Amino acid sequence: ERPVATQQTGFSFIAQMNENRPAEAGGILWFGLDDATCNVYVPIYSCITEIPESMSEKNGSILDFSWTSAFWVNNWVANMVYPRYSMLYPEVQKRQGKLEHEFFNDVEEADRFIAQLIKDGKSEDVRTFLNQFCQEEADKAKRDALLEAKEESYKLKLEVDNEIKEKKSELKENEERLLQR
Repeated sequence: ERPVATQQTGFSFIAQMNENRPAEAGGILWFGLDDATCNVYVPIYSCITEIPESMSEKNGSILDFSWTSAFWVNNWVANMVYPRYSMLYPEVQKRQGKLEHEFFNDVEEADRFIAQLIKDGKSEDVRTFLNQFCQEEADKAKRDALLEAKEESYKLKLEVDNEIKEKKSELKENEERLLQR
């Protein structure tokens, strides 16, 4: 038995095969980097020949952090969420749902466009279109994760600042009580 989402996850995917999709497009891997609970699944058509830059193995490494790497951005978000999971994860879930819903709509639109290319006798343009489409979807997911990272770190900072303020206030009260003795 293996849990679906753990903090050790490097990537996960869902393979979508659809006999109604043109053969030129192939299937779709809904690909997510890092912890499956905090990532967004991005549609990556199986026929593409260019890996989206943010998902490229040449962008960062296991030892080299990169803000342009979807893995590292998702990893950063997940690591911000873990210590305050009940407070921060609902926000992550909202963003995941919103973005993945957009991706579902984008895929439907892309499939219609692909069908039209094929109908117009431009099958050779399908792969070029899908290379660009997957790059744009991956960029959208990374941008969203960066925004989320910024917001989550700000919330965490506010919470820590408030905790520090409360502790300082408690210390001051204790100090005053001790001085009154």
